[in-house]
Amino acid sequence: MQDWSQSIRVPLKLTDVPPIYARPPKGWKRLDYVVKKGLAHAGVGRKNWKRLGIRSSNPDEIHQSLEVLRRVPENSLPV
Repeated sequence: MQDWSQSIRVPLKLTDVPPIYARPPKGWKRLDYVVKKGLAHAGVGRKNWKRLGIRSSNPDEIHQSLEVLRRVPENSLPV
């Protein structure tokens, strides 16, 4: 990617932004999520239920990602 940007004489500055993971659903969908996750860990149920195991981001992780995104314009070169 950097070779390409150098070939057209455009500076390339990539910013590493920590990922933000979605929270599990609420209400009846949350109950369905919890039951399927429990069954998957017990070895019962469909194989794709194991995909429910991603943890959600906590407020500190979300804040860190937002701070990185806020600093992007400060660190970018004017065009």
